[in-house]
This record gives sequence, C-alpha cells and structure tokens, in this order.
Amino acid sequence: MVGTHNEDSRNEYYMRMVLETLLERGIVPILSTKADNIEGDDHINLEAARLAVEYDLPLWNFWPVTGNLPNRGLYTRNYLGDVFLTDEALELRRYSALQVLDAVWRAVMGNE
Repeated sequence: MVGTHNEDSRNEYYMRMVLETLLERGIVPILSTKADNIEGDDHINLEAARLAVEYDLPLWNFWPVTGNLPNRGLYTRNYLGDVFLTDEALELRRYSALQVLDAVWRAVMGNE
C-alpha cells in the first residue's frame, strides 16, 4: 500500500506507479486525502488532489469530513503523533467512504 508511511520525496513517484499500473489493468482507483497533517504543510493531501485532477480520477476528500471534530478526529499514540482516528472519526470515515463508492457507482452506471 502506498501512503504517508513512504519517504516524502518518493511518495508521488510511487503513487504514479500504482495509478498507472491500475489504470493499465482497467481499474479505476479512488484517491483519498487524510485527516492528519503530520508532514506539517499539507503536501500529501494536495498531492492526492493534484493527481486526481491530472489522471481524471475520483477523489475522496476526507480532510474536510473531520474538520469539525476535536483535534480533527485524531488522538495521539505517544511516539507516533496525531495519526490515529477516534471512534467518531472512524464512523465518519466509514460513512463518507460509502457515500464516495455510491457516487462513483452512480457515475459509472450513468445515474449521476
């Protein structure tokens, strides 16, 4: 899985490799933003959004979903920082994921 655990300078490179491999196989990936900003400058979420536009892919923008939750729906696990979702944020994640899947399904089936 490609994600924020990868070395920052190589994240876009690996994301492009994955996207191109999936698209070559006829798979439409859904890109996603994340609730945390552990990198400090939002570049990972911005990168996901840019790639979604560039490849004309759906984007599940999870960042604003957690915006009204305390600490953006994140809690700290000592040495790792604020990267783990609270129970409330997990519920919103599940629900918003279903909304995105439904929207993509409707678009594919022509029922926008």
